[in-house]
Amino acid sequence: MWDVWARIEAVLRTTAPDLLAALPAGATPEAIRTAEARLGVTLPTDVRESYAVHDGSGEVGLVPCELYGLIGVPLHSLSEMVREWQMWQDWGRDGTDHRPASPEGPVKADRYNPRWVPVAWDGSAVNLCIDLDPAPGGVPGQVIYLDHLNPQCVAAEGWRAFLERYAAAMEAGRLRFEADELVVDG
Repeated sequence: MWDVWARIEAVLRTTAPDLLAALPAGATPEAIRTAEARLGVTLPTDVRESYAVHDGSGEVGLVPCELYGLIGVPLHSLSEMVREWQMWQDWGRDGTDHRPASPEGPVKADRYNPRWVPVAWDGSAVNLCIDLDPAPGGVPGQVIYLDHLNPQCVAAEGWRAFLERYAAAMEAGRLRFEADELVVDG
């Protein structure tokens, strides 16, 4: 993942140096293990490696969320990831669970699935999650979109693939930052 983050950082260095400077340092191996223990999962290698490079993005709306049009969303730090996941589990225990509409693709029609790990949030209702419990035909570690905790679709076959597509779009100039906001060219 260092190679993918190096590509992203190279574009930020020339196009949005203030955003690059605001990115947090990576998490320690101990912090990653602690988060995994609190979540009760082992994160995929690409997710662990990504957090070793940057423990979230702070307030920076860094990565694309394209469920309802393009916006840049902040990456959760490990502590934000655990806090949000725990909140979902608490909500699931309060008895208000319902079956969501059928998602597109190999995503379970669950709600509060304890094996969905939130990695980004749009500040309103949409989350990017690592799906460690995919439906048949899915891949453990696939990236999924949730809307109000209702699964919608697969965003990428894994975190590395998600970030590689993002890096390629930035390198090609299809995605760029204007006034610290992620925009699509054209």
